[in-house]
Amino acid sequence: MTHGAIILTADGQLLSAWQQHMHSKLAPLQDKLNQLSELFASHSKSEQSHLVFTPHVDSFNNGSVNEELTIYLAIKHAQKDHQALVELAKNCPR
Repeated sequence: MTHGAIILTADGQLLSAWQQHMHSKLAPLQDKLNQLSELFASHSKSEQSHLVFTPHVDSFNNGSVNEELTIYLAIKHAQKDHQALVELAKNCPR
């Protein structure tokens, strides 16, 4: 897996302890990640932004229930304008 949030056992099953660990780390971040997702999605819809935004989500089990959680947010500029990304970062809520 490319992001490390999901680990499989040798027989291809999800590693339960890692699922629970990642759930405990990601769950408290969901409000902030959702806030940023809305901001980036809104900004990327503007004609002049040229932003390509993708939230990366997967299912995690906290020991009793599966829950879809955002792992990370990927943002790229279609014309590779680094300064546009710097300006976006300056305007992000902290």
